[in-house]
Amino acid sequence: EAPPVEAPVAEAAPPPPVLTEVHLPILEVERPFHFSDEFRGLATMVVELGLSDLPGVVARVPGDAAPPAVLLALPAARRQVDARFRAWGTEDALTLELELCVAGGTCTTTTAATTRAAPWDAFGALLEGAADGLGLAVPPEVAAGWHTPGSKDPYAELITGRGAATFYGILPPPTEPDDRRSNPVLRAVFLDPRQPVALWSLARWQVGTTADGGAAADTLARASLVRPWSPMLDADRATVLAAQGKSDQAVLAWEHIRDANPRDPRFLEPTARALLAAHRPEDAGRVLEEVPPEFEWEPRVAALRVAIYESVEGTAGIDPLLAHWQETDPDALEPVQRRLELRVRDGRFAEEIGRAHV
Repeated sequence: EAPPVEAPVAEAAPPPPVLTEVHLPILEVERPFHFSDEFRGLATMVVELGLSDLPGVVARVPGDAAPPAVLLALPAARRQVDARFRAWGTEDALTLELELCVAGGTCTTTTAATTRAAPWDAFGALLEGAADGLGLAVPPEVAAGWHTPGSKDPYAELITGRGAATFYGILPPPTEPDDRRSNPVLRAVFLDPRQPVALWSLARWQVGTTADGGAAADTLARASLVRPWSPMLDADRATVLAAQGKSDQAVLAWEHIRDANPRDPRFLEPTARALLAAHRPEDAGRVLEEVPPEFEWEPRVAALRVAIYESVEGTAGIDPLLAHWQETDPDALEPVQRRLELRVRDGRFAEEIGRAHV
């Protein structure tokens, strides 16, 4: 008699990544060297974008220069990480160090030797060390991309660093912002239009300085073509499209991101918001059901649940959702006003006033 055939045991799906916020300072240099400001700008923006390649990770550099997706559409992160980023030595013999300290946890430090002119292997080593310290796996194509220079033209890369340094405030702003001879953010892309870091810098400048969302969306699309493994580039583009009121295009962009990163908590709320704006509230509700439990106490998520419910069901039975929104943000006036309006409409206003005076 043949032995019974055992059914294969299905492997449990891995948990979704934890939303992680890394507070990344601008690279500190122990002693200035030739073009050290440009190097600081380039290194900081490369590491900022590289950290954003990791599932669930958002890098925040001090100042007002955050990417569009970070500025407009990000819930509070559960895991907070403080970074220290510094360099010492000369331009021909530099040591870079990136330290990440998880709040309530441990610190991980990665160092790499490099030169100012050829830093990309060191950048890749720092990012691989960061991923390991955060317990995140890195696909081979992403790791290979981290080690690949942004341009084959050293001068174009130098100007890319100068543009990043200008953007971060390391160097003063250009005297003629619209002139590419004066503005290194523009000049870097002119010198090599396929540099993803230069394109990312340009798109952020277009949003933050000129408020030209259409140009920024086009720039980000170009950056994504040359760096397809970076979801933050696509997320920035989707955010810009949504801010322009191009709801259908924003939905397509967010759905593309979600197809490649289906469980990434960074992209759930903005996808649901875009779907609602595109008059697809049922789909928005299904996406929002996937948010991690801690997101339920995010006021924006609570307000979005109200808007989705109202689009589908109207106001009947909406009071519990308004109450939860009020609980997440006691200082917000809208949920309080709307709850009072519901009671006036239902003839319960006097009852509520009486209860308040008991």
